[in-house]
Amino acid sequence: MAENRRRALGEDAIYFDHRGACRDVLKHRRCPGRWLGVVSLGCDADGKRIRRKVCGRTKTDVKDKLKQLHEELDQGIKTSASYTVGIAVADWLDQGLDGRSAKTIPTNREVLAPVLALIGKFRFAS
Repeated sequence: MAENRRRALGEDAIYFDHRGACRDVLKHRRCPGRWLGVVSLGCDADGKRIRRKVCGRTKTDVKDKLKQLHEELDQGIKTSASYTVGIAVADWLDQGLDGRSAKTIPTNREVLAPVLALIGKFRFAS
């Protein structure tokens, strides 16, 4: 059996969140619940810890999501659980069309308005 080692300071935490009785103490293969991964990003002005969480069905899924989260953090990308398609399109129209003619942005707003009425409130799955 592999020995568990204590994680070092600054490493991510990965743990199993049970949703019922534990049926497999070692690997949690038949336990109801999900795997969670947590990254600590320091503290805010009030002293409260800033943490980002990811979840998955398997431990490997969580490890992959943590790698992706670290890549986003290294690039300076900030995503939110409340980030919607409408907000993404608004950001694109405000910042993503540099060098285009002045008429392009209002034209794109008009063209996208009916589509955003249907899908603008959908959240991005992360």
